Amino acid sequence: MNNISNIHKSPAFTILVIIFTFIGIISSFQYSKYKNSLFNESFKYSSAISKKNYSDFKSIINNGGFVICGWDGTDATEEAIKKETKATIRCIPFNQDIDNLKCIYSGNVAQYKVIFSKAY
Repeated sequence: MNNISNIHKSPAFTILVIIFTFIGIISSFQYSKYKNSLFNESFKYSSAISKKNYSDFKSIINNGGFVICGWDGTDATEEAIKKETKATIRCIPFNQDIDNLKCIYSGNVAQYKVIFSKAY
């Protein structure tokens, strides 16, 4: 009985308390970031710039940015953009507001709103 009542004084117990405290702090931080990325529209797109002009698109891509733009959905357009800028589609957002949106490259009616960027 004496060993059980003094367990909180042992080094192993202290180490376990430190480990579980650390895990709790990290979990809280990760959940906060996860929640922001899912539910905060401005957080999701804070580093992406919406463009409708291909020369502006290329300038932002060449400076390491992300561009939200229209894409006509064809493999040929995606491949041409990749060949010219080394940028590829990083994301096709679920919220697709494509009314009056044109493809950044071809000028055709956009089938999707996408996010382009380069891989490094």
